[in-house]
Amino acid sequence: MRMLPAFLLLLMPALAPGQTVKLPEKVDVQPGRLAAVTFEYDGDDIGWVVDDALDVFREYDPTPGRIRLRIMTYETKGTFKLSAVTCKDKKLSISACKVIVGGDPGPGPGPGPGPGPTPTPAPIVGDGLRVLIVYETSKEGDLKPGQYNAIFGNDFRSLLRTKCAKDGQQPGFWILDKDVDVTNLPKNWQDAWKRPRTSIPWLIISNGKTGYEGPLPEKLEDTVALISKYGG
Repeated sequence: MRMLPAFLLLLMPALAPGQTVKLPEKVDVQPGRLAAVTFEYDGDDIGWVVDDALDVFREYDPTPGRIRLRIMTYETKGTFKLSAVTCKDKKLSISACKVIVGGDPGPGPGPGPGPGPTPTPAPIVGDGLRVLIVYETSKEGDLKPGQYNAIFGNDFRSLLRTKCAKDGQQPGFWILDKDVDVTNLPKNWQDAWKRPRTSIPWLIISNGKTGYEGPLPEKLEDTVALISKYGG
């Protein structure tokens, strides 16, 4: 996944009047060839994220509020995702585009040889989006603003309540201190808690098929982009 520098101070879970970003529904391209994606936005700033199989760079465009990207992949076939997000008056708008390489595979089984890298196994058992953030209370002062807003911000938690699967009445996310006792949590969360971590704060995202495990991004927009990538 490649992320370009972006923005976002706070996060709103729903689209709101005033800020917009609109990508084309899909773009077709052949392997090894460049695809052009042009879109316009109304916001204070703009950021985007693409699947790992795609290379992307921005072309110059003198028109304010217009972004022109060039995208390339060396995969023989597949459907990949480009997501863009903009913010205005602390409110968020997200849009996505399918990048279809070598023709639309259509419904049913995927293509034969060359489908791309093997997906990371789901780090949390269960269908649907699930998110675990582990932090250390005694080191709150060391958190970057984007990390602090992801851990303690009400707007980010509202996004998770909207996006995550439900475990009974409980939305499928936990944001916990590293020393908390998790013995009363369901087994799938206890198993996720036991997975190795190399730093704190730590982020795990799972959609039941694949997911992400790594340091909690320093920028809130990067965390939001990961939620969008794995949570749709």
